[in-house]
Amino acid sequence: MASKIGTINNLVNNWFVGIDSKQIIIIWIGRDSNQTTKLYTASGAMQIYRRYLECNNPTPLLLMPPKNINIFYADKVGRLFCEKTINIIEYY
Repeated sequence: MASKIGTINNLVNNWFVGIDSKQIIIIWIGRDSNQTTKLYTASGAMQIYRRYLECNNPTPLLLMPPKNINIFYADKVGRLFCEKTINIIEYY
C-alpha cells in the first residue's frame, strides 16, 4: 500500500489518500466556514481510513518500474554520475 497525508495550518482541514492495487481512497475533513477542525490527520482522516480498512481488505500494491529506466547517482552537492562510486548517495 501507499499513502499520503496532510494538515493545513491552524487545523483548518486534513486529508489522507490510501492506495492499493485496486482502489484509491481519498478522505478530506474540513469546514465550509474555514474554521478549525481541531483535528490532525492522525486523529481525523487517517482514523476514518483505518476504520475503512477494518471492513475492506486491501490488495498488495506491486510497483514495477519500466525496463527503460536509467539510474544515476548523485554526490552531496548534486553532481550526477552514471556509475556508483565511493561516498555517493543513491537516488532513484
